[in-house]
Amino acid sequence: MKKLSFFLIALFFVNAATAQWTWQNPLPQGLPCSSVFFSDAIHGYVVGRHGTFIKTTDGGANWTALTSGITDDFASVHFTDADTGYVVANNNFSPGTGSILKTTDGGITWNSLAIGTSPRLWSVWFTNANTGIAVGGGDYPSPSQGLILRTTNGGATWATMSLSSTGTLSAVCFTDDTTGYVVGYYGVILKTTDAGITWNYLTSGPTNGLFSVFFPTHDTGYVAGTYGTLLKTTNGGTTWTAMSTGTYDDLQTLFFTDANTGYAGGSYFSSTYINVNIFKTTDGGATWTILTTDKPAGSIFFTDANTGFTVGGGTGIFRTLDGGMNWTDLSSGTQNELYSVRFTDSQTGIAVGKYGTILKTTNGGTNWTNISSGTSCYLGSVFFPDINTGYVVGDSGTILKTTNGGTNWTVLHSGTTTPLNSVFFTSASTGYVTGYLQDWGMVIKTTNGGITWDTLLNHGQYGYNRICFTDANTGYVSGRHGTILKTTNAGATWTTLPTGTDFDFGDAFFTGPDTGYFTAGNHLLKTTDGGNSWTSYQFGPWIYCWSVFFTDPDTGYAVGGKNKGDGPYAVVEKTTDGGASWYLLNQVSGWILNSVCFTDANNGYAVGMGGTIITTNNGGGSPVGVNEIKLASGSIKLYPNPTSRNLNIETVENGTLFVFNVNGVLLLQKKLTEPSTPIDVNTLPSGIYLVKMVGVKGVQVGKFIKQ
Repeated sequence: MKKLSFFLIALFFVNAATAQWTWQNPLPQGLPCSSVFFSDAIHGYVVGRHGTFIKTTDGGANWTALTSGITDDFASVHFTDADTGYVVANNNFSPGTGSILKTTDGGITWNSLAIGTSPRLWSVWFTNANTGIAVGGGDYPSPSQGLILRTTNGGATWATMSLSSTGTLSAVCFTDDTTGYVVGYYGVILKTTDAGITWNYLTSGPTNGLFSVFFPTHDTGYVAGTYGTLLKTTNGGTTWTAMSTGTYDDLQTLFFTDANTGYAGGSYFSSTYINVNIFKTTDGGATWTILTTDKPAGSIFFTDANTGFTVGGGTGIFRTLDGGMNWTDLSSGTQNELYSVRFTDSQTGIAVGKYGTILKTTNGGTNWTNISSGTSCYLGSVFFPDINTGYVVGDSGTILKTTNGGTNWTVLHSGTTTPLNSVFFTSASTGYVTGYLQDWGMVIKTTNGGITWDTLLNHGQYGYNRICFTDANTGYVSGRHGTILKTTNAGATWTTLPTGTDFDFGDAFFTGPDTGYFTAGNHLLKTTDGGNSWTSYQFGPWIYCWSVFFTDPDTGYAVGGKNKGDGPYAVVEKTTDGGASWYLLNQVSGWILNSVCFTDANNGYAVGMGGTIITTNNGGGSPVGVNEIKLASGSIKLYPNPTSRNLNIETVENGTLFVFNVNGVLLLQKKLTEPSTPIDVNTLPSGIYLVKMVGVKGVQVGKFIKQ
């Protein structure tokens, strides 16, 4: 049997394992993009946040999102041919951590290249199949010493080029195999004439930060940056002339299709608006016209004089076929934030969200149709007591009802203008709704299918977020400042439960008459006696869970986000022991998730920011992430190894053990309660297997060979 190194096995396993959640909306995916590149007229690539990699093989008419297996943010992409490409990536949860990855199969699989410790990397360029340059440094507004890495063997090894103090370097461009330029903060422009071995400083003039560089000919080039900075040289950088597009916004990207025709893109973000511009020149930069003010402009690439693409900041890929006069969004589906999702059977589901958005699927999420809600209000919660009857609540006292499975909705008179957050029906006609304005909370009830509503609770000090019932009489309301109320007489009276905390409670889910779970930021509270007592579980640092759902008394999911670094990231946590322990699952969304729902043990859906809808068909997949893999020897002891029958496992702590084959298929799961545990692997075929133990202190990984 051919032996593989553990590193390669682990890397392959990560790629297989991360394909456990797939995008359903928007398509081809819904994360912000950062860079677009074409290796020829038909093969194009877009990369972005959270390992986003999208590919076209028909000149950009159609795009497919591939699973990169990486959760770092991809900043820049460059391909040397249709199959071989490189990306530079940054880990926002480990500030100052950059990496370079390579693919040789068009992005199906990626290998992390050995570059040693690196700050963030922002741009990569290859002059041929072997020689490439990557540049980076610290992040704005605190840029650090600039970095230039160089390889001459296709990325197998990288050398750090010697530089004086430069500040962060943000972009690289070559005119041929030997002549190249790098720009960065403080107006830095560097030039090489020996394929990147040595770099010389050029005098640019302004000290504004520079984000982009492009040379349409050997001697004529442009650089662009902050506050509308645009400079041109016609003598290979010896002198530079200031040009003007007429904007003071940041210019982040440049692309020229010939010596005279070029495009510049940029944006300005403030607390009240986003200003995005794409400019065009046809006279070598002497004059510029605005083509559009509402398309992303972080990266522009043209494959010919008329066909171009732009991405950046937003989630869309935009294409022009007429030299920038008109642009078409190639993505589909809503990007309005979604707050709640529920399925009435294995195929039929409803998701609701911002601006009155209601989406419906009748084929398990393969297609989602936008349903008219008749309102532009925020819609925060959806509930179906049966397959035909459903209710949605939202802002300004909005309550909607359907009697045909969500195809049509009518407005009900709630009698209030208070924002409504949660709805729960114990039958088709009897239901409850909660809401609050600041700290003023309320609960209303209907017994005639929403025709009339009675107020059950209406007072200050509390803001009610969620309501749920375990039977026709017993229900719970959770809210702000550690508030959980309980009724045992269908809402006639309510008792305040002693939670012992001041947390703001969010979602709630009961798996039985007395066993329930309540989310509270980065905590999850559980009761097994109907709320008389509580145990608390704390998720990891910066992790906040907004929704919880159980498929059986032991198996549950909590979704939310991790807000650290350059923005929010999605989190999906899973328990298989009734909430005693939780572990992170891999998933494809980088947006915060607001709601989760499963139709059975395997098939589940999560929705959130950016219109995100993701789905799993294997219970969320394996608890494996690229940042969790630890290759340090001795982290877990497996013996005898190889083995033909029994395998002894020694770990540094108790936890949950998972055994996978090299394709990422979960074969065995076992709770470890002793420091040494034997398992029988006699029934496994001969081969290499991966072992992962997830505990409170961290993750331990190993491998064994079954003879």
